Amino acid sequence: MVTKKLFGIILFICCAFFLAWRITSSLPQSRTVSSVRTTQSINKNSVRVSLTLDTGEKIATYDGIIASNAFDALIAVTRAHAISLITKKYDFGVFIQQIGTFPNTKDNAWVYYVNGVSGDVAADKKTVKNGDTVLWKYTKPLY
Repeated sequence: MVTKKLFGIILFICCAFFLAWRITSSLPQSRTVSSVRTTQSINKNSVRVSLTLDTGEKIATYDGIIASNAFDALIAVTRAHAISLITKKYDFGVFIQQIGTFPNTKDNAWVYYVNGVSGDVAADKKTVKNGDTVLWKYTKPLY
């Protein structure tokens, strides 16, 4: 009887720690990263940009991200900070389905902006320049 209670308590504690870890790791606290490198190849067109993730609840900003387009910057940050990223490839480019624990729905979707201007092409087709700011915002879609 004591063994079953002890096992139940240990199982409860493990589940509580796992749940707390999942909640806190959905998006990290806002912080500055001097440089983020991933296994992603850095090509001659890669530059340094800032990337901000805005869930509507929390904003996290990362500086010095090496990327050649808006999607590369997102990949670099999500890989470096273990943030889940779900995408789908279409003929027109990559479509973001979910970042962290925030999936696209009829009420909210991920929209990207470069220097305050909403993307006019798929994020993997949007070339960035040195010093650009890329914002991924979870917001009400315009469509």
